[in-house]
Amino acid sequence: MNSVVLLGAGGHLRSVIDVIETLADLQIIGISGTEEEKGRRILNKYAVSLTDSELPSVFDDCQNAHVTHADNLKLRKRLAEVSAGFGFNLLTIASPRAQISNHAKVSAGCFVAHNVVVNAAAKVGRNTVLNTSSVVEHDAAVGEHSHIGPGALILGGAKVGSLTFIGAGASVLPGVSVGDNCTVGAGAVVTKDVPHNVIVAGVPARALG
Repeated sequence: MNSVVLLGAGGHLRSVIDVIETLADLQIIGISGTEEEKGRRILNKYAVSLTDSELPSVFDDCQNAHVTHADNLKLRKRLAEVSAGFGFNLLTIASPRAQISNHAKVSAGCFVAHNVVVNAAAKVGRNTVLNTSSVVEHDAAVGEHSHIGPGALILGGAKVGSLTFIGAGASVLPGVSVGDNCTVGAGAVVTKDVPHNVIVAGVPARALG
């Protein structure tokens, strides 16, 4: 049986645990958080047992890590780098209820939630979250350390950069690109390219800052 240590004690952790519990061959060996979070019970079954600096203490029992922070993408990236620095492998966790094409590429450390679809020739960068019922269509690409929110649609040939958040129910239309370090508001429809470091919202999506 494989084992994993989970990095982060926020709300997204619960979704990750829920998927892990559907996987017969994966065991949680520990959960890391801040010093203040240590001892906190999660779903009445698990506890935050260590801090990030204490990760080497479980390395002999577990060489896989998975980042469970999903809102602060810079923190998500940092935790991936910290765990890699300690020698951990970034483990992809995918729900058995997700549909991932044999012709798609989902990189290390990703989270693929229930009812996600990743279609043929799609590419998803490392340490990225594909949240519940999101879709990455054929030939689309999502960068590293990004978060595609629940029900969001990245349509055929669209591109989403790294460290970018796509809000719940948003759509990036076919062939449209969204840059790095961007935020797309919930329910937005992105009809034209978005440069780096921009927040957009609305239908059609317009820059807010």
